[in-house]
Amino acid sequence: MTGDLSVTATRQVRNYAIAATVSHSNSGTVVGAGSYAHGTFVALMATPSLGYRFSHWTGISANTTDNPLMLEVSSALSLQAVFETALYSVTTIQTPDEGGFVSGGGIFSYGQKVDISAAPAEGYVFAGWQGEGIGNSVAASTQHTVSGDTVITGIFEK
Repeated sequence: MTGDLSVTATRQVRNYAIAATVSHSNSGTVVGAGSYAHGTFVALMATPSLGYRFSHWTGISANTTDNPLMLEVSSALSLQAVFETALYSVTTIQTPDEGGFVSGGGIFSYGQKVDISAAPAEGYVFAGWQGEGIGNSVAASTQHTVSGDTVITGIFEK
């Protein structure tokens, strides 16, 4: 062979699919899934719906709670964002302490209706409730709709 020889090498970058789903329908959303070139850094963000909280990711070598999840693409992945029902603390207290007794506190899920009640001590009367989400703030027995951690105060007067 005589003459000049020209050789051109082309390298094709491989793309991989990064798929992401959620553990329960309507529990949240994931953004960042798609097709990415090998070596690309990708951020996947899991956002819970109202009443849920992000727990962890599955589908990678070690379940992780990182959110957003940062990955360097080296192969196709199918991930799942695991969301759990959010639980909230409802604390019931009374003022003054000796004025009576209140009940109904505990740990509850978002949107749950919780019965709360107040009973005055001798020589006191129940004056009302202070707090968010109370059905009837002047009734000794009423309901509270859970929307987050909250303190509900039963107020007593002499």
